[in-house]
Amino acid sequence: MLGAGFVIAPPRGTANGCYVSMIAHTNPEGWLHSRAGLSLQYMQAYHVELLNLLVVLRTAFHAHEYVSMKRKFSAPAPCEPTLPEDNTPLLAPFVHMSSLSYALADMYWAEPEACNFSVRGPQYPIDKVKLPSEVQVFRLVGVEAYSSTTKKMHSFGLKSFRSVAPSQFYFVINFMFPGPPFYSLVLYFTPEDDAFLSQKAPWTELFADFFDGDDSSFRSNRLKLIPRVIEGNWAVREGVGNTPTILGNKVTQRYSRGANFCEIDYDIASSTVASGLCRLLLSYSQDLVIDLGFVLEGVTMEELPERLLACVRLRNLDLPLIAVPYPY
Repeated sequence: MLGAGFVIAPPRGTANGCYVSMIAHTNPEGWLHSRAGLSLQYMQAYHVELLNLLVVLRTAFHAHEYVSMKRKFSAPAPCEPTLPEDNTPLLAPFVHMSSLSYALADMYWAEPEACNFSVRGPQYPIDKVKLPSEVQVFRLVGVEAYSSTTKKMHSFGLKSFRSVAPSQFYFVINFMFPGPPFYSLVLYFTPEDDAFLSQKAPWTELFADFFDGDDSSFRSNRLKLIPRVIEGNWAVREGVGNTPTILGNKVTQRYSRGANFCEIDYDIASSTVASGLCRLLLSYSQDLVIDLGFVLEGVTMEELPERLLACVRLRNLDLPLIAVPYPY
């Protein structure tokens, strides 16, 4: 790092704040321009940390920002159903036989429709065209958040359920955030059709290899996350983006399989870049609404078109406030 500075543009018109940008001068040669430096992603880590500086600056000023509002009174209007954050439909809660012991209130989560996510079409290797996904294979059962003094993995399975349907299969995704304290965000899904692996479709063999195969590298290289920031400031939108990401290539991914469940643990702390992005998201989590879609990447024509595995909408998650201490 050779130097950096802030540029503050004065407010225009009726704007209440200034536009702040940061210009940094770095030298990419030397120790950063080495095989070790590139493999450890030092340059990307610097980008995230510099962006985090602006986030902290904005937060400090935002804490002292007050806007006087004029009182206006009007006659009450007829009550109308409220629309979701981006005016796209959400699915009704999935009716199932299982019950989570410490699930977050549904004000913090919902299930978007799969058609909101674009996935690879049947001719993607040739035309690079993506299409809205078919309905997701797994439906959302619930979301759980907990905190602990040590990192936990492979600790869930079905332990959090008060009751479990005897023949039901469950798909569990556990995001483990850096600590201490160590926060975990756990997503629980179950198939709407128990016989989904027996269906004759391009994706069924791919799903069978993922859930029942023995190749851990295959699982790490195929499960893909598609993010969609619904509400969030520019820093979050720039940091997250909307590009699909193979998380197993970015952070450590661990797989656990039981008789009627499959759990994927993502260790965010295993990546410097992911840890910095996580801190950015947690700084604005109270104002963040984000959709997460999970899909198994189709590579060959036989594995296409892709179909969304599962998805969730997360709303305003203030983890220090809502996380349940573990052990329960």
